[in-house]
Amino acid sequence: MVGTIYEFLPFGVAVATAIYYGFKSGIRPWILLALVTAGMVVLANNSLSFERGIIKDVEQDVLTYVGKVALIVVYGSFIALPFTLKTSKFTQFLMFWSIGTFIAYTQAGEKMPWLTVNVVLPAIVLAANTLNNIVMSIDWRKAWRSQAGMALVGVPVFYIMLWKIVFHDLGEGTRQFASAWAILAILGLLLLALQVLASRIGRSQALGIAGLITVVIMFGFTFRAGWVASFENGDIPREMLVYTQTSPDIHNLAKEIEQTAQLTGDRSELKIAIDIRDAYSWPWQWYLRRYTQVTYNDHSSDEVEVAEDRLIAVINENNNDKTAIKLPDGYSDGRRLKHRWWFPEEYRDMTPEIFFDTFVDRNRWAGSVDYFLYRKLSNPLGSIDSYVYFSDEVPLVPAK
Repeated sequence: MVGTIYEFLPFGVAVATAIYYGFKSGIRPWILLALVTAGMVVLANNSLSFERGIIKDVEQDVLTYVGKVALIVVYGSFIALPFTLKTSKFTQFLMFWSIGTFIAYTQAGEKMPWLTVNVVLPAIVLAANTLNNIVMSIDWRKAWRSQAGMALVGVPVFYIMLWKIVFHDLGEGTRQFASAWAILAILGLLLLALQVLASRIGRSQALGIAGLITVVIMFGFTFRAGWVASFENGDIPREMLVYTQTSPDIHNLAKEIEQTAQLTGDRSELKIAIDIRDAYSWPWQWYLRRYTQVTYNDHSSDEVEVAEDRLIAVINENNNDKTAIKLPDGYSDGRRLKHRWWFPEEYRDMTPEIFFDTFVDRNRWAGSVDYFLYRKLSNPLGSIDSYVYFSDEVPLVPAK
């Protein structure tokens, strides 16, 4: 999932490379792909059976055994696939490395976003090798004389037309017919232009030029995804790369605490109470490392209360109801803030049935496209919050 959002360029080129050599290598790779498909069908069927609870205890043991055999068939066929392709030993190795790494991290128990680097690295090398082979195989002078430069306009227009016909409402009645006819006519003319170019410089070179322009377009989307993840949503878990993250509310509150220390004149001796339920001591132990009068207690216990000399109290939301009524007099109303937040994980409920229903229903694609392009989510971010209370003894102007 993370790869399709951020590393679609190297993965896409790697998959295209495998398909290209698959068509050049006879029947053997397709036999292995048939075994992979059969194994995945068995695994999907087993998953549905377990999910629906329609199996008995004896059947469960049989299905578990069959599932393990199917998984071995899927993994084994994938690993053997590169060695059936008619290509260089180096390319075979890169494909084996890419597939083997993907399988290893798929089977591994820990699946964190930062492990994408390990998975995508061999795909990046494979994609780079493929692009190098394409660039070196093209006679650029001949291509330029044959007006291959027109592909710089034609290829983007082709994708725009595909986008319009797949994702946009073309209207109704006559307007729909006219729009669809115009788009299909443009697509037909562009394909005809590609065929003309192929007749002049060869099919492989024409397709290679179209492929390189496609890679440039994909690079633009890759750069944008990296920029947004780094500079716009760097600590906001709308990005799957962020995973679980301390929210900006904590950093802002740390600044308020520093300002309060200046207002009171207490400096590093400002008296603060931190509720540490759910590991809330972090990151406060870092932000408040220079403060000497901070108490860290789990307020889940009925015996723990906020001392009267505390000027600031930060309470876990799960303890807030019972702690708020025991606060000493003279505290402001609690202000809610997000402590940690994370990407909504509804995808964990994904089943083969839901996946394939979504895949064939065009109306359901909009959500995926909105997230891919704009990071729009259909569900709110998950979070675990806290409340902050300030004593009325905090002055509004700096203490003299």
